[in-house]
Amino acid sequence: MFPFGDYLQVLKLYSVIAFVLWIPPLIPKWNKLVVRLNTKKIENKKKLVKIFFFFSFVIILIAIILINLFNMRLFRLDFENTDQEALFFTFFALFTFMLMPVVMGLVVATAYISYSEHPKWGDFLVILFASGALGMAGSFYHDVLWCGTRTEWYTIESLGGYDFDVWQIVVNVDSYDYRLLGISQGTLALFLVIYAIILFHKLGKVSGNTLNQKKKLELTLFCMFFVFFFGFFLFIIDSHWIFDANVTIHALFLGIPLIVFLCYQIGRILKNNNQIKN
Repeated sequence: MFPFGDYLQVLKLYSVIAFVLWIPPLIPKWNKLVVRLNTKKIENKKKLVKIFFFFSFVIILIAIILINLFNMRLFRLDFENTDQEALFFTFFALFTFMLMPVVMGLVVATAYISYSEHPKWGDFLVILFASGALGMAGSFYHDVLWCGTRTEWYTIESLGGYDFDVWQIVVNVDSYDYRLLGISQGTLALFLVIYAIILFHKLGKVSGNTLNQKKKLELTLFCMFFVFFFGFFLFIIDSHWIFDANVTIHALFLGIPLIVFLCYQIGRILKNNNQIKN
């Protein structure tokens, strides 16, 4: 039986997180704060862009290396015991499923300011948080797919192991059921997408650069592609029992650069709209 009690526990926590994220952008004082930040232009733009892009490159490179060392289809390390494997998994998951998705958001925000004539801190931070949320949504969408394959698409119980350790501490549940993990992360992914939509909507209002219909469509499509493709590529490189080495290599060395390119294009769309309106 599906652990409904544990899901309600997780849902309460994720709902609190969602409202903590959603409510501030809907308060007038939040708008005033962004407007105030927009009075301060980003100085030394070229230097800042180089730093952000270099940082993004390093995080993505480390994630790719860790993926190669953990995936059984690539160059997986031999672990002496479960404790070593669990420790390595922690670093692998941190860089692959947490830091890399957030860095994808940084790529969007950096692409936005890199070609803006007068980039402002308020716009940069709003775009960073919105696109970072989309990156995390893509990571959690990967969980939905991954857990789905382990549970015959949520029809049977399948139990995990050390991969639940950190998550159990965060959400305060004892279940090891992959059905619970997948549905919970899917819920959080939806909440983050809504948060990103709110921020992108508010961005136009506070900056005075309302997106026209064409730009709204372009931005929506790129964001959808980003979440689904990013989540799908993460699913491929994390599912060695389904995909062979050839597919895994293509997802890792072609898929991840494609996602970076999509992030860059999202930043370009936002920049172009800003340029037109100003």
